[in-house]
Amino acid sequence: MKILLITFVFLFSTFLIAEENMAYKQYSSILITPDYTQLNQFAIKMEHHNKTFHSSGPYRARVFNVVSGSDVGKIYWIMGPSTYSHLDDKPSNKPHNNDWTKNVMPLVTKIEHGEYWREKKIIQPLVDNLSPTSQETEDSMNIWLIRFMAENSNIDRQRFNDLYDRVAETYSATKKIKYGAVLDNYLLQGNKNDRHVIVALGMQKWSDMDIDLQFRQRYEELFGTDSFQQFREELLTIFTTDWQEIWVLNKKMSGME
Repeated sequence: MKILLITFVFLFSTFLIAEENMAYKQYSSILITPDYTQLNQFAIKMEHHNKTFHSSGPYRARVFNVVSGSDVGKIYWIMGPSTYSHLDDKPSNKPHNNDWTKNVMPLVTKIEHGEYWREKKIIQPLVDNLSPTSQETEDSMNIWLIRFMAENSNIDRQRFNDLYDRVAETYSATKKIKYGAVLDNYLLQGNKNDRHVIVALGMQKWSDMDIDLQFRQRYEELFGTDSFQQFREELLTIFTTDWQEIWVLNKKMSGME
């Protein structure tokens, strides 16, 4: 009976995923540790691969250098935005595969964290004449402050959704964020790596890091006096851990130059 129940839950969950509205933005990502003794060659081969096979559309790739945190020195290779349906036609022909396996992979020492990040909330940008959903907006962000958060599995899903709504609304209300989003690690992660959700804030230059967002003030203007203290307590309850990293867009390896 237990096996039947588990099977039913699995099939029902799969059905729900398939039935979801396909109008979403999702990014495929891998974390790469390059061979540090061959960084110049790695950069050349990665740039060539992305220019040749991942220059535009849903298969467009971007490369980011991790410059803080425990993964400093590694790079993220990120493809998208796309949907699962796009992956049926992703570059996987012989020239693509040969270039990746023969030219890029020999210069890589480790690949980890193959993930699919789905956009949940947009933080309204303050970049003139750019749409909140345009690729041009994203590509104008040279530096990203990334906050990873691990969700407490005992907490009701709606509490997380409500909190993400409030976070996005508050960041937008600061009117100081260039661009940002809340993204969900779409496939179940359990407690293996604590990478369940990220809040990504984009900046055009390092001095943007010095801007006082006045998050607490804006939060209490939106949700009431002393509501920020309750918000902080809620964070400690519904998340088991969190940490931040800074990513810098590598335009050359992305094939953008």
